[in-house]
Amino acid sequence: MIAHRSFKPIAILVSALLVATGFVALAAAPKAHAANAAQFDPGNIISDSVFYDFGTMTAVDIQRFLNSKLPTCNDNDGGPKCIRDFVTDTPAMTGESGRCESLPAMQNQTAAQIIYTVANACKINPRVLIVTLQKEQGLIQGANPTKRMYDFAMGMNCPDTADCARSSAGFFYQMYKGAGQLQWYGDPRGSFTYLRVGTNITRRHQAANVEASRGIDCGSKTFMLKSQATASLYYYTPYVPNEAAMRNLYGTGDACSAYGNRNFWRFYTDWFGNTIGGGFLLKSSDSGTYFIIDNNKYLIDDPDTVAALKPLGPLGTISQAYLDSFKDAGAMNRVVKSTAGTHFFVDGGKKYPFTNCTQAAQFGVDCATAVTLTSSQLSALVTGNNMTEYIQGENGQTFFIQDGLKRQILDNESLIDSRIGVPALSSVNVSAFKKMPWGKPIIRKGVSFVNQSTGGLTIYDGNLAYEVDAATAADVDFSIWFPKSTGTMLTEGLTAVASNIPMKTIVNSPDGTQFLITKEGKRRAAANQVLAKDAPVVSLELLSAIPDSPVPLADGFLARTSATGPIHLIEDGLKRPLLSSSEAGRVAVALPSNKIETISKSALAQISSGSAVVAPGSFVRLGRVNYLIDGFDRALIVANSNQAALLGLKSPRTLTTNQMKGYSKTARLSGIKFVCDARPFVAITGKLYPLSDIDASHYPGRGLALDAGTCANLPKSTATLGRFVRDASKKYYLVEAQSKRLIKNVAAYQKLKGTSTGSILVGPYFLSQIKTGAAAGSSISTEIFEPGVFIPGANQPSPSPSVSASPSPSPTVSTSPSPSPTVTRSPSPSPTVSRSPSPSPSPTISAKPKTYTVVSGDTWARIVGRLSVWGVTDAKLSAANPSVTNKNLIRLGQVLIVP
Repeated sequence: MIAHRSFKPIAILVSALLVATGFVALAAAPKAHAANAAQFDPGNIISDSVFYDFGTMTAVDIQRFLNSKLPTCNDNDGGPKCIRDFVTDTPAMTGESGRCESLPAMQNQTAAQIIYTVANACKINPRVLIVTLQKEQGLIQGANPTKRMYDFAMGMNCPDTADCARSSAGFFYQMYKGAGQLQWYGDPRGSFTYLRVGTNITRRHQAANVEASRGIDCGSKTFMLKSQATASLYYYTPYVPNEAAMRNLYGTGDACSAYGNRNFWRFYTDWFGNTIGGGFLLKSSDSGTYFIIDNNKYLIDDPDTVAALKPLGPLGTISQAYLDSFKDAGAMNRVVKSTAGTHFFVDGGKKYPFTNCTQAAQFGVDCATAVTLTSSQLSALVTGNNMTEYIQGENGQTFFIQDGLKRQILDNESLIDSRIGVPALSSVNVSAFKKMPWGKPIIRKGVSFVNQSTGGLTIYDGNLAYEVDAATAADVDFSIWFPKSTGTMLTEGLTAVASNIPMKTIVNSPDGTQFLITKEGKRRAAANQVLAKDAPVVSLELLSAIPDSPVPLADGFLARTSATGPIHLIEDGLKRPLLSSSEAGRVAVALPSNKIETISKSALAQISSGSAVVAPGSFVRLGRVNYLIDGFDRALIVANSNQAALLGLKSPRTLTTNQMKGYSKTARLSGIKFVCDARPFVAITGKLYPLSDIDASHYPGRGLALDAGTCANLPKSTATLGRFVRDASKKYYLVEAQSKRLIKNVAAYQKLKGTSTGSILVGPYFLSQIKTGAAAGSSISTEIFEPGVFIPGANQPSPSPSVSASPSPSPTVSTSPSPSPTVTRSPSPSPTVSRSPSPSPSPTISAKPKTYTVVSGDTWARIVGRLSVWGVTDAKLSAANPSVTNKNLIRLGQVLIVP
């Protein structure tokens, strides 16, 4: 095989003669997009990655390109049609290793189909074949080609020194054999190995026979060969263009100019972009991607735009030095324009026309930044429908573009409700606008829907979207109150309205009121009650859409999730499991209601876990110590069995450290006097006996205040205790001034008792707890015994309120038959009390204290009860202490103002 060149010596003649013989491509290209001769590298005319890339175009792409190059044909003279309309049958071909694959015979093949088929069979870029057809015969732009132009289309087997071989004549044979030869040049098994990549080679500027005929020596050029593809071009057309040919890139040079390889590079650059490493999309090994046009490079800063411009690729990698030879022209976005000024949005290899730049501004783009593409570049991008602001997403989702923001539309009902008129649905997908910010979605108020990104249910109150916690959604059907749309939303689409707060079963209103959401509606928690410490705050608009349950929750209650499930005490933001369901009744006595509420699993899970609950009044043992469970957080040490027997405590139940974890265990159970709900009691032989405040003051001690639940579960006597007790030997005692005074005989007892309450049988331990005083006399003192006026429920000597604010000596208290007692002051050192013939109400304490200090065992209700003797009510105490926002959270030592 000998070297090949451009078809005829005519290639070196003047341009007028070139036009006459069909070389119309040598006419000047538009200067705005002219190739830059300074970027021509004779050692790297085209890179291997471009030359051998057979997958750059489909048959449809090739046909579209041919149509763009020949808008009209002038081929009605009986000769062959121009290449865009050329059709012929093709024979079967047997493939040859290193050249081309075998091909079957086919009928009615267009030139585009033949180019595509040969490119794939011979593994040569179809763009290379197209350019070769143009530079050899001008076929791509030949409006009225001749038969000879088709017969020797590729210049295959057309040596410089002889006519073309008839054995290779015909368009198909030229294509198949020519492409095969270009492939074979790179096969080391052949004889074309003398041009080696990486070595300096020398190529002459003109054919020897031309030089001889003109008597000139045109000389040669030595350069480094940088690609096998460039070597193939020199095997095919052996001459390198001289400076005259490169100076007049779109015309003729001088008598020594040869144009084959120059024209190959120029046509390829004009039509398909850079020949080095890719099309119009190039990068260096460590740079961003650039769009190359003319001498300019436009930075493409995201891969989606690179993908959108794929038909203008492929993306090629070039040296940094070569990349630097192009002028930086700024960034390139998805908006391009034609030389006629039409603007397009580019996506998925297609171009979508904008109506005008005002519409483009809705998409957040400026027409002034659009890059102008050549007709060839634009023709490579298939034209789509006109751009509209109404665009589509995946799974039927739709979006509206407005003021540079994308707004997701939930459903058609929401679109109608918004009263926004939308145009026809665009073919462009929302994925083309990843960098566009999200605007407020178009969602109708009071609807629920699925978040496609998470799969979770979301409810919308008109301003904010709340995604429903999965556990809550399993327990509560929110679609009852928020009708469920068939549309879905993306998490990103909700950005402008996302509350970022999960909707849970227990929620807070903005004012702090908690609600439990049930299947029937919302149940209000008691005032200042905390059900769940982490309850999210939701809007009033959301809560108003959920109906109120007629039954609010009690301030502390028992709850379970099923009829047989474990029972928990719900109080102060904690769920505390009962040790046994059988204890529910004994626990409930300390609560406002004995009802066991059934709540959802998600509600129970939302409440923080606390320690176990032991029924108040239980007698338990931990290690070696016995305790009386007092309320829900205190265990009183029971020092001995006698003390236990006083309260009827028998056989302690052994518990573990973990079961007792929630109880303080420092206070001791002592004495015989106790206070329950501000009423005094004395423990005798396993029961609590009630007695009056006056009588209670004569028994020793100030009285240990017990929790209401503890009191309710301890045995109580129906009899009332007075001032008289007796032992098993029938000795009678008068309890007076916190001493026991022996009465000498029964008769004296009967006389002394008179009409007052009779004696109660007591045991020796009880008597041992009362100091012995002088023998009883013939009368009984009816005064309140002090030190310290007895304040109901007080059990500490120091923190209780002061009794008198008067500077005078101790007050004298007297009672009269009137409905309420009166207080009189006297200078006597101690108060005296006179009894009226009828039962007297409790005496009035001389002076009201200014403050009250909270002591162990106090509750708000107990404090009110203690201070009620001065007319203090719950409302008055609350008003005087506005800093107390949660009456369940008063603390030991806290000082309250007494109104």
